[in-house]
Amino acid sequence: MKASRLFGPVAVLALFVSFGLAQESNSGAIVGVVRDPTGAVVAGAAINARNTATNVVREAVSNGDGLYAISGLAPGEYELSARQARFATLTTKKEPATEANDPLRHIEVPLWISFVGVPILSIIGAAVTHQFFGVSWFLAVISLPLIFLLTVICTNSMALTSWTPVGALSKITQFTMGAIDRVNPATNLIPATMTAEIASNAANLLSDIKPGYMLGAKPRQQALPMCSVLR
Repeated sequence: MKASRLFGPVAVLALFVSFGLAQESNSGAIVGVVRDPTGAVVAGAAINARNTATNVVREAVSNGDGLYAISGLAPGEYELSARQARFATLTTKKEPATEANDPLRHIEVPLWISFVGVPILSIIGAAVTHQFFGVSWFLAVISLPLIFLLTVICTNSMALTSWTPVGALSKITQFTMGAIDRVNPATNLIPATMTAEIASNAANLLSDIKPGYMLGAKPRQQALPMCSVLR
């Protein structure tokens, strides 16, 4: 029963963290639709985005609706090329994104939601661990930055390898808090559980945003159903 009381705040916190991590302030994205000269969408086109300053190339493939998205791009000028076996290669340049021409500004979840939601849900999580499991307020609060850091690591691992090292990351929290408080077992077990739940849910929710977007659901449209499921 006590564990179920903890799940709600932890799951919602993971949701806010995942949307916050999905929108890094120092990176951008290129989103578009590939069409042939008649205006029909082109599926399966290979899209390359080359940074003209660093020559770093990022790749994507258009889906059945011709839609492609390349995220996590460093600011700069990009040269785009689209290849499909039935057509000649098309190359164009993409100017650096600004607030005025950012194609994602109307579809992403506003970043302020994470700035407000993460602290509020963090305090609620600390209050639950103190009230129901006897973890001191001080130790509950100081475990939160470590949990957030490990969540970032887990989310990046999901993005780069499609693997979430939840077990290993939760042990870091468990051993760290256990070294600080060797009397109350809940001091290391509960933060370890929170690390596992928040990190895994944030990584999984973040990985759901892109497929959902590729299917036509904007991040803002995905946020409401996710919150409804977590209630």
